[in-house]
This record gives sequence, structure tokens and C-alpha cells, in this order.
Amino acid sequence: MVCHSVRRILSKQSCAVEETFDVDSALLKMRLNKYDLIILDLKMPKKSGMEVLDSIKKQWPNLPVILVTGFASIETAIGAFNFILTY
Repeated sequence: MVCHSVRRILSKQSCAVEETFDVDSALLKMRLNKYDLIILDLKMPKKSGMEVLDSIKKQWPNLPVILVTGFASIETAIGAFNFILTY
């Protein structure tokens, strides 16, 4: 799984890593803790990654977010790029 690989790589670089697979718990963790970077999958249960990105950018506009997906398409890439340009 990509999430576990990213965790392993970042942990080896002495980065503190937290992961969650639920949108609501992720947003709750973000309200309770300060993060330097969010790695966000576009394909998530309950909400799309773009909806979550919108929530993140409204509450934490300066927080960097890396979008990842295993289901890429040109339309998805263009949509994500256009969304980012609005912020």
C-alpha cells in the first residue's frame, strides 16, 4: 500500500507521520494538532479528495498539501490544477 511506503520513507528521515483513512477523523486531527504537510489521496470514502482539499484550504490556507491518486486521468489532473490555481 502506498500509504505504508510513504510512512516508512518519511519515518526513516526522522519525520513524525500520522495516518488516517477516514475524512472526519483526519479533519479532527488537523484541528487538534499542527501539521507541516498533508498528503491527500483524491479517492477517499465519504468525500472526494477535492472536497477534503477545499475544507483544508478554507481552514488552513497556508498548509501545503500533496495530492496523490492511483486513479489518475487527464481530467482529474486538470481539475486539481485548476482548483489549486483558485487558492
